[in-house]
Parts: sequence; C-alpha cells; structure tokens
Amino acid sequence: MKQSNILLIPLLLILSSFLSANNAIISPRIVGGHNSAEGDWPWMVSVNAGGFICGGTLIDNKTILTAAHCLFDNSIPMLSSEVTVTVGEYNKDSIPATPTSNIIKMSIHNDYQPDNYSSSNDIALLHLANPINHITPIALLDSNTTSKVVAGGYKTTTMGWGSTVGYSPTQQQVASRVTSILQDVELPLQTDEKCAKKLNAKYDKFSMVCAAPDEGGKDSCQGDSGGPLIYNHNGNWKQIGIISWGYGCASADYPGVYTRISSYTDWIIKHSKNLFIRNRLNYPYTPVHSTSTQTLLITNYTQEFAQISLTLSGSDQFLYNPATCDTIAPGSTCSLMITYAPNTTDIAQATINIDHDIEGLATLTSTFTATPVVDSSILANKVGFANSNIHWFTGGHALWNTQKNSKTLQTTQINDNQEALLMALITGKGSLNFEWAVSSEAGFDDFEFIVNGEVIDKISGKVNFKAYSYFLKQNVNEVIWRYKKDSASASGNDQAFLKKVTFGTITKPEIITKPETTIVNTSGGGGGGSLLFILLIPSLFMRKYYAQKT
Repeated sequence: MKQSNILLIPLLLILSSFLSANNAIISPRIVGGHNSAEGDWPWMVSVNAGGFICGGTLIDNKTILTAAHCLFDNSIPMLSSEVTVTVGEYNKDSIPATPTSNIIKMSIHNDYQPDNYSSSNDIALLHLANPINHITPIALLDSNTTSKVVAGGYKTTTMGWGSTVGYSPTQQQVASRVTSILQDVELPLQTDEKCAKKLNAKYDKFSMVCAAPDEGGKDSCQGDSGGPLIYNHNGNWKQIGIISWGYGCASADYPGVYTRISSYTDWIIKHSKNLFIRNRLNYPYTPVHSTSTQTLLITNYTQEFAQISLTLSGSDQFLYNPATCDTIAPGSTCSLMITYAPNTTDIAQATINIDHDIEGLATLTSTFTATPVVDSSILANKVGFANSNIHWFTGGHALWNTQKNSKTLQTTQINDNQEALLMALITGKGSLNFEWAVSSEAGFDDFEFIVNGEVIDKISGKVNFKAYSYFLKQNVNEVIWRYKKDSASASGNDQAFLKKVTFGTITKPEIITKPETTIVNTSGGGGGGSLLFILLIPSLFMRKYYAQKT
C-alpha cells in the first residue's frame, strides 16, 4: 500500500521472506490480518500494468475506484491501454485465472500531485470497456456518516495483496513478504485531531482519514494501495476510504492514511457518468490506392440521450459518415467506421472531435495515424528477391532503396522517432531465408523482423550480415523488416540492410534453427541479476507496488 520514491518494484519477483532490520515488527498477514474468506469481498479488484500494481473496488458496473498514485510511473501517467483489472479477484495464483477486463479511459483527479507522496486528491477512476453485471458493486459511505464514524473512532476493515511485514519509519531495511490470497484486517478509525497530531501538516482532514490501533501491529502496507477501507453501516459494507500513504507499516503512533471518499462524491458522479471513446484506431500498413477500415466505439454512460456532432481535421485521406452517430441512447454504443484511403506516400494523421449536448461534459477527441506503403516489385527484382509467392512493398518515413552496385536493399535517411519498413505479403507455408545487417545506436535503434504482427527478432548496434531462416506457418503471411529509431542520438551508418531473400513452399515444416546473432554494443550499458527479495526503504511511502513494463 505504500510506494517508494526510490525503487520500482517488479512484484512478481518478490519471493523471499527475508528480513534485515533492527527491532523489526513482523506480522504473518496484511499486517496483523488474516486470509479473507473467498466471496466475502466480491467487488475487490486487482489493478495490473505488466503485473500487479494496486488494489481497487467496483463502484458501479463500469467503474473501478482506485488511488491516483497507482497510475503514475516516475510521475508520468500511464496510458489506459497499459492497464487491465481483475474484478472479483481473490487468489492471484488461482487456476484458472480470474478473467481480466480492459480499460477504455482513466480519470485522475486534476489536483493530485504525483511528485508529492502525501498529496491530497489521491483518487482515480478506471472506466471498463465492458460492464460487469454479475457482481454487486460496493456502495460509498455518505459525508454525514463518515464524519460520525471518524469522530467516534469506529471499527473499519481494509484489505489487499500487499506486504505482510510491518516496520517503523526509522528502520534501515525491511524485506517485503506477500501472499497470493486476499488479506483483510480490522482497524479502528482515529479522530481528525489524533491524525493531525501524529502526522503533522501532511494530514488534511478534508481529503483524508486515518486508521490504526495506537499500539501498532495492524495496518495496510506496500502493495495494498488503491484498495478499500470499509465500514459496516447497518449491516451493509460501504467504502469510506482508499488506501493511500503512511509512515512505515503497522508502527505504533503512525496510522495509515486513506483518501476520504465522501469529499469526492460530486467528482466521482461527474466522471463516472460520461461519454467515452472505447478504443484506439490502429490501422495496418496500407498500400496506396487501397483502403483499410477501422471502427471507433463511442459509448454513452450518462442517463441522457446524447446528440452528437462529428468533425474531422488533419489528413483528407480518412473518410467517414458524419451522420452515423447523430444520437446515442443512454447505455448504448455507436460504431463509427473510419476508412483510410491513401493516395500518397505521406504518413497520414487526423483528429476527430465528438461534440455533444450533455451539459458539463467535455468534447471527446481521438487522434489516429496511418502509414501507407507502395509497391516495390521493381526494387525487389533488381536485387534478385523476385518470387511468384511474394508481393513487395516499402513505406514509412522514408522508402527502402538499392545499395549501389550491390544486390542489397538498404534504408535511406530517417530522423529520430521515425521508421522505414520493407513488407512482403507471402502466399503459402514454407521456409523464408535472408541475410540482414545493421549499423545503428546499440540498444536504442533497432532493426526488427516481424511476422504476422509479432516481432520475432531484432538486431541493434554494429552487426555484420548474418543468415536467418524462419518457417512461415500460415497460408498468407505478412512479413516486415522495419528499422526504427528512438527519440535521440545516432551511431554508425544509421542504416539497416537486407539481401539474399528466398522463399520456398513445403508441405511439412522443416526443423529450422535460428542462428545466434552477435551484437556489438557501441553504447555504454549495465547488467543485473535475478531479484530474490526486495528491500523496502522506510520513510514516507505510498502503498503501491510498481510492475516493470516491458
């Protein structure tokens, strides 16, 4: 439940129960809690971004409530496409795994400060691509009852999959220990006066509540961030807080801090009842004078009929019918088809604006890019690549060309954040053979080999020509050789090279061995090893685990 401002923690590698600290406080569960019973908390959510990062709760059939700090990586907000959620999670190692859900949009409070680890407004919503109708969401506790139970020091419960090891803020090193089973623990609320006294100016009674026994020993901890603090109100569990930050874990006189949900009721309503674009357009490489159509999904999550007006700016190579989505009923989704019809070799970009008549909601926008390719059969013939089963194309920010006095194709000059590609549409199953080379900034500018949308291999740095063989398994295969530059710097000739491309259809797959490729790294670098345990550096922490993104 707490996040270090020093370490990014790959949660899936945290395996050890090792502890290195003076006078360590160790507890067998959440900290001081126990395994929850399966089915007790059906609205509990695990939030993932390349691995588990935080908890959350289902507050209506299409909205997840979590902490804002969960959605930042080194103060940079994540993309909604990077995040998935598992609603109803209990055992993270269960077989079969609990199904995951995609996110179409994230709403992060505008006043949250990601560089301030005790920031107010630590609240965010994740909007589901598809509603969850088989689980009853948790209700939120109202403002009056919140004030009453805080003033009275009533009992609450919190839960998560975070560290089970407690420690004080003055300890030097403490190892995290986690469990795959959802843990819960009962905690007494502390009054605003006690919270302010123990946490000083960092505690804001408008936006926060705090909870813990005075003697310590029970608390939320690293990995529990975004999860709930709940109160049993007349026999019904309701959420009063969101796990946010704290000093140490389960340390006496240092209660955990939770976002006070009742202060954000209007914000939650405003941002959960909205219009959403549910997907991003992703056009394939498209030959000039042909077309590719993608569908933009616009969903109305308000309770009103939305009158829609569409305008498109940018490239004129995108076509659509502006009357398609003129009205969207509450709870309905409109499918807007946008066709890309390239007539030049220039990369096309456009933005569609979705205006509506729903008061208080902003105009929606979606920006998309498409890359054309042109026939390069003549080019392929010049270097001996001609094959009746292969149709050749080239495109990107610059076209491939022949190397002078050679049977080799090479990229021409491209700039930072650009790409140049050679594409082959190959009919039939069989063995594809070629030689490739690159002269680039090692580890940053890559020459990729892609088959049917999957990057099979890549080389980088100073790599002389190497033979490569690959068996194509589909009846029609899209093969791409793509040289792609990063955002800065260059090295070597800054080019990719390809020669001796052959393809032969066969009826049975041969055993084809991919040769090892030696990469000479011309840039500095470093190394590392497996993480058997992770040390938590005490001090002020948000209660989150980061997962490394790959």
